Amino acid sequence: MSVKIPERPYLMIGEIYRGLAVALGTKNKNSDVDRMARDGDYDHRLRERLLKDLFYQPLASQTDEHFASLICEFIDFLIDEYISLVNKIALDAMTRKESLPLLVEHFFCRHTESLLSSIHRYYGGPNPVDYCKASDNNLMGVACLWLEGNVGSFSSFLTHVSTKQGKAKKDQYLRWKKGIEIPKAESITDILNDFPDSPDKTSIRIHLTVARTLQFFLQKYRQYNLQAHVAVGQNKTEPFDLGMFLSKANIQAAKKYSDLLSLFVPVSQALRRTVPKMNNSKAESWALLEAFERKTSEVDPSGITRHFLEWQKARWYVYAGQYKEALKQYKIAADYTFYRAHNLSQAHGVDLNLHEIIRETMALAAKEKSRPLMTSLKSQAITFGLYEQPKGVDPLSRANKKSNNHIIEDWEIEQWDTGFAHIFKPANCFPGCIDEEKHKIQLPFLHHVEEKYFKRAPDLTNPDRRIDVGISIGGEKRRYPQLIWHTDCNHPHHVRSLLKAGARVDQLSDTSDSALLMATIEVVNTGDRRCFDLIKQYPHKHETMNMRTDKKKLTVLLAAIETGQPEIVETILDLGAEVDRRGHTDHSTALNQCIKYIGNVKSPQQALANMLQLNPDDPVLIDAIRRNSHGMMGLTDAEVRKSLIRSVNDKTSRAFQETIAEYFHEEQQSRFEYQKLFQITKLLLERGADPDATHKSPIPGYTPLMLACELDESELVQLMIEKGGDPYKTYQHELYPIDCWDIAHYFGSKSVLAVFGHKKQ
Repeated sequence: MSVKIPERPYLMIGEIYRGLAVALGTKNKNSDVDRMARDGDYDHRLRERLLKDLFYQPLASQTDEHFASLICEFIDFLIDEYISLVNKIALDAMTRKESLPLLVEHFFCRHTESLLSSIHRYYGGPNPVDYCKASDNNLMGVACLWLEGNVGSFSSFLTHVSTKQGKAKKDQYLRWKKGIEIPKAESITDILNDFPDSPDKTSIRIHLTVARTLQFFLQKYRQYNLQAHVAVGQNKTEPFDLGMFLSKANIQAAKKYSDLLSLFVPVSQALRRTVPKMNNSKAESWALLEAFERKTSEVDPSGITRHFLEWQKARWYVYAGQYKEALKQYKIAADYTFYRAHNLSQAHGVDLNLHEIIRETMALAAKEKSRPLMTSLKSQAITFGLYEQPKGVDPLSRANKKSNNHIIEDWEIEQWDTGFAHIFKPANCFPGCIDEEKHKIQLPFLHHVEEKYFKRAPDLTNPDRRIDVGISIGGEKRRYPQLIWHTDCNHPHHVRSLLKAGARVDQLSDTSDSALLMATIEVVNTGDRRCFDLIKQYPHKHETMNMRTDKKKLTVLLAAIETGQPEIVETILDLGAEVDRRGHTDHSTALNQCIKYIGNVKSPQQALANMLQLNPDDPVLIDAIRRNSHGMMGLTDAEVRKSLIRSVNDKTSRAFQETIAEYFHEEQQSRFEYQKLFQITKLLLERGADPDATHKSPIPGYTPLMLACELDESELVQLMIEKGGDPYKTYQHELYPIDCWDIAHYFGSKSVLAVFGHKKQ
């Protein structure tokens, strides 16, 4: 279904990137930015990649790396601020023609002033005020005159041109100076080819590039008086509330659509997700939609306001059990809404929220197995802050077995599929219309498995056979290799029989579990190591020993650390586990994890307090909750963050969290012994664990060595230094770099300070 979407009131990121690249002369026929400008945020990875390809690399080669970094940092900051604005302020009643002058004047020009000031501070050149005062709009002339008057080598270079070719270049330069021609990036390179390599050459190139960029925008948007708007930014004396200004402009623009209001409210009330539907609801709500569409076509033929109508039609199709039609309609609704109505607007009691549209669409797409649509939507959701930017691709990851784009993972699809019935509850759909099975509530934590699956004997004639275990998640049956199933059920007699029959220990489950991992987890949970002792006797592939599970990112080595048993950890290392292979949602190494547990054993009350610290701004915590809560606290990062904020202020939730934390804390304290953890830490270091491996949680930049200094583990600190640990390595705390001495002093770690000699060398 092809639908022509009206031009959005907000520029898309691709349009901003393309405009900047053309102005700087760095676009170089990049087709990705053209598609991004046309199709929107279809791939979140393009933002970072294009920043490098379009801006950093060409500018670094033309000028220097510092200038390239300065421009890239500015663009990145600009986009972050812009997306924040888009998320907060709806321009859903405005056309691009109405919105762009306001955005140019009050957003882009004010940030341009900031950039010009930074460039002037670092590189000198014309005062930004001079650009704003150029009465003939010739900004290239401002730069040229400054260069001739302040860079002696450049003035001399122009004076002593003698060759015919050189004179042609000088004539071209004079056309720039007079404002007759805007130079191309390659023309600047060509003119400076004969100029000797020097700081002057770099400075000349930078100021000509800046002036060229400004001149380009001045000419492209000549109707907007950009110089005056930038000058306002230079002379600002008090804060300007851009959000309030744009909101008022949008309210004013909405007056021309006031005739829609009488139908807007009845439609929204009739099709609310949380309202039970009656037998006559289907026909009545459709009649309201038809009347609303007729009125919209009459009042708004260009379709500026259709985002709400298309969304309500999509809901109607779901309530009517027409799921494929609904999915097409949701795609249209999302396309209409992007860069138009992102904020949570309570106008007339109705939520106009792109986040809600994405949520409903993702759940339906998961139920209908539409992975491409989910991939596209998640990419766009990342842009607007519903998800954190995913980390780099793990070459051993199997979390996205059905696709290689690593954007939407299989476990996420399962969560969204399960969430569908919670979002579209049967009672709130049209009676007698829906597929009841699709809307059946699935309990996320409990999976009833009939006794026959636990008691079934293994098929020893086909020892590698994958069997149905009576579990269905996300609408798909789970099938386990027999060896993994019987290990998970802790059936050592069946495990022994399967191994003797030739079952491969390197088989993995659908979620990347191995039999060895299941056996190690059994030791953690119950202390029973019978299956572990059977499986450990067999050699394992490198991939098996270092695989991370899809959702919780468990590794065999990290599970071995959880046992608290040095002998088990040594066995896992001997079988081929990489000592610094990272896992868990905090991307931790085994060494760091083990030292954390030492701290928990030494300071149990502090450990419990740490468990109860729920920072809603911690992306590691949010990711961990999303992966482990089965969607109960939210299906996106943004939803989990809201749930955390609510739970902090809710006494019942807080009491529940305390009970859970106390249980895990007591279980951990009973499992771990200080001396055994100490032995494991020494073993890891002997096997080459990196004491300087940086971690992002709980403090970005913290290392195992720093953690050992905090805990006053002087013997471990001494061993870490002998193994190459660097006590001078720092992490950043606000404006200050903090090293191991600072940490030891702060925490009163006297034994560690004795190792260091108390004073920095």
